[in-house]
Amino acid sequence: MAEEIEGVLKVKKEWLFVVLCVSIILSAFVFRSVMASDNGETQEPKEDNEIEETEERELKIDSDSDFVTVESKFENQTMENQYEIKLSTDKGLHLKLGFSSEINSTEFDLELEVFFLKLVEFTDSNGDGMLNSGEEVQTIDLTAKTYSSPTAIQTVSKDGKSGYKFESHTVNEAFLFQIIAEIFPTNANLNGTTVKPTEAKITIVIKDFPYKENGSLSLMVKATSEAEIEEEDTNGEKEIETKSATAEGYFSWLKEALVDGVPKEVKSNVTNANGEKLIALSYPNGKEIVHDPKLGITLLSTIMSFPWIYVAAGAALIALVVVIAIRAFRPRMHDLPPLRVYFAKNGS
Repeated sequence: MAEEIEGVLKVKKEWLFVVLCVSIILSAFVFRSVMASDNGETQEPKEDNEIEETEERELKIDSDSDFVTVESKFENQTMENQYEIKLSTDKGLHLKLGFSSEINSTEFDLELEVFFLKLVEFTDSNGDGMLNSGEEVQTIDLTAKTYSSPTAIQTVSKDGKSGYKFESHTVNEAFLFQIIAEIFPTNANLNGTTVKPTEAKITIVIKDFPYKENGSLSLMVKATSEAEIEEEDTNGEKEIETKSATAEGYFSWLKEALVDGVPKEVKSNVTNANGEKLIALSYPNGKEIVHDPKLGITLLSTIMSFPWIYVAAGAALIALVVVIAIRAFRPRMHDLPPLRVYFAKNGS
């Protein structure tokens, strides 16, 4: 058979196709080895993330005279992570989100801190509902106020889930500024809103503010992180967010608040200030304002956390092998028939 077809055909692309298929198979083995966990099993990032965001987490409380912290922990066969939300009264009310995870002995960290700076009464001269330069009537510095010692108590959601509520508020003031945070070990329903076990529902309460000109009110909030902070806007809410390799930390707020029990539009503006984000939450005039932001994390695909330099090195090595193989066998490949010749011969 070889003598009949020897020297008749030149290099055929079918053989290059075979080489390509072999390289793809080898690439799959390299990728699988990178995805494999310490116990030899392959990780499924998407499924793991879905499990983490729905399964019950372990909650632990720590507190002192000027702070209370809720730590939430999750662990399975392939990874473990924990995040904590801390409410502190040191130099004003502020919330701190911390997250750490470990995958295949590699650690990743993320932090996001939210400071409640001041309340500004303003006259909405142009009717846009937001605080603009020159519209200020009075400013109250929230960082200079005295607050109650943060407390944590057990609470139950509307669908019967047990969790924790912690809060602090102004003392010895004619008005009330209060921050409440609620966190649960699994999905919970609060006032028709689902709170995930990877986030805390924050309630901002402003009551009996001493208006001078019956103006609107703006709450100034500062967000800081060692990583870059970005702004997102959706139909129902806005948020600022920061990312690590395994998670996205966020502070989000609804575009509506209850003003004297009636839903009213919340206008907001986010500006950059020395690498930080300054958020202005502006409300219509009211005796009692209740707004419900969230502070939490979204787990990203764990595939982002794998050592891609090894994958790249493996792919480069495979590519080199393919090139060497083509160069080495090319002089002899003109003696080989295309695959269809073999198929025709075997079929005859």
